[in-house]
Amino acid sequence: MSTTRKELYADQQFVRTESSMDTQYEEITPTLMGNGHFIAPNCQAVFESEQKRNKKHDDTCELNVIRLKKMTKIVIIITIMFVSCAVVTLTAIGMNASQQTKIKELQTTTENLRNRLAQLEENATLCMPCAELSLGPYPEDTPDVAQLLKHVENGQQICCAKTVSQTSIFLNLFAKRKQLEKCAQDAINAENRPSGNCNSSGSPHIPSGNSFSNVSAHMLAGPQPNNLSLDGRIRNWSIGPTAPGTHLTNIRLSSDNRSLVIPESGRYFLYSQVGFLVYYNQEAPLDPQSPAQSLFHSVFRYNFIYPLGDEELLRSDVTQCWEQKKDYGRYTSYVGASVQLNKGDLVYVKVSKIGFLSRDEQGLTYFGLFKIA
Repeated sequence: MSTTRKELYADQQFVRTESSMDTQYEEITPTLMGNGHFIAPNCQAVFESEQKRNKKHDDTCELNVIRLKKMTKIVIIITIMFVSCAVVTLTAIGMNASQQTKIKELQTTTENLRNRLAQLEENATLCMPCAELSLGPYPEDTPDVAQLLKHVENGQQICCAKTVSQTSIFLNLFAKRKQLEKCAQDAINAENRPSGNCNSSGSPHIPSGNSFSNVSAHMLAGPQPNNLSLDGRIRNWSIGPTAPGTHLTNIRLSSDNRSLVIPESGRYFLYSQVGFLVYYNQEAPLDPQSPAQSLFHSVFRYNFIYPLGDEELLRSDVTQCWEQKKDYGRYTSYVGASVQLNKGDLVYVKVSKIGFLSRDEQGLTYFGLFKIA
């Protein structure tokens, strides 16, 4: 744009104006006043108006800048929040996928273990002679044995565990048995100081000390239970005024009234007599070839230190007299000998069939001992 000053003519007037942006000329329409004089516009007013307009423009620009900054901040914040949400979402999806994978792996591992356990239950069994799991000489001393599998091998009863519950019972009985064996052995090795754990483990209490120069016992058989058709152990011995001549000197019966508890190791003379009374059925005569016609009578000792728990010390066999026409038969069996016994031994009597035991004749069935050395 040209910056040359324009001339003022009578019919037309040009006035130079300047703004803040640049210098420019505007054409001004002349105004006639009075005697032909021309009045020019107020330059100061034009300048102030221009300044106000520029300031308003500047304020508008500044406001727009501020708004733009705020919008930028909001956009940045929203962007950050969006990115954060996206990251959290992706992380959660990744963790969920990882957890699902781990859960599937655990489920697979659990299923494999179950299958393996089932295979072990089918193929693997624990077996041991039942006597090595017993906690006493009588079946009721170890009721858990009834839950184990059993079979006879070489004339010996074998107990086996196949399921998980049976294995638990088997191992528990085995551990208890080993503890009782240790207690019994400790009592024998140091009779003057019995092991403190033995009483808590359930083995019978035995008097301490070595002053047992006079040890003796004599007992008569009392009434026997009626539900012992398969078990020939005599369970009830009578002592006292109702059983003449009976006594216990420096020795005692077990708490179940079945066995004599040996107070100290040494040589003892054991003796026992049993009277049998057998009634015969005329309609079903006896077969002389049947092994059931033999009546046996034995004295056993039981201790946890012995491999099979109990050991037979004395035995007598009586053969029944067979006749075609016979109502009943009376038989007497006696055993007696000097034997070496250990402290803690439980000594008891067993017969072939307790139902044949003569019940009405007092003094016919007895059991006793006395210490020799």
